[in-house]
Amino acid sequence: MVMTPMKYTSEHLAKQWLTDGEERVELVPRFNKWPIVFAMAKIDTGADRTSIHEDLCIALGWEVVGSTFVRNANGRVGRNTYLAEFVFSDISFVTEVTASDRSRLSHPVLIGRDILKEALEYLEEE
Repeated sequence: MVMTPMKYTSEHLAKQWLTDGEERVELVPRFNKWPIVFAMAKIDTGADRTSIHEDLCIALGWEVVGSTFVRNANGRVGRNTYLAEFVFSDISFVTEVTASDRSRLSHPVLIGRDILKEALEYLEEE
């Protein structure tokens, strides 16, 4: 995972995430062939992993690096995992995300505890 410096404290950021419930993310296309895509992400402290709409993963040219099973309201379902590059709260990430059909949901990106934890740990080290 690659991260860049941050201008906020971990306490400030955690309060902001919980208050707002969403944050703008920058999704970076593979090989930087296309412009960066901006999307609103839902902050979900109940989600173990970050999930992005599968059509976005494909359009951005992100590589499928595996698959996994996740538990959700529909039970246990299989999902592809992609190697994603994105910027969340001014921190750059290159990490695996799960892909799902989020076309009927309010946000195409869901930020889970995996990214929230990494971001806060990074800020604590600063």
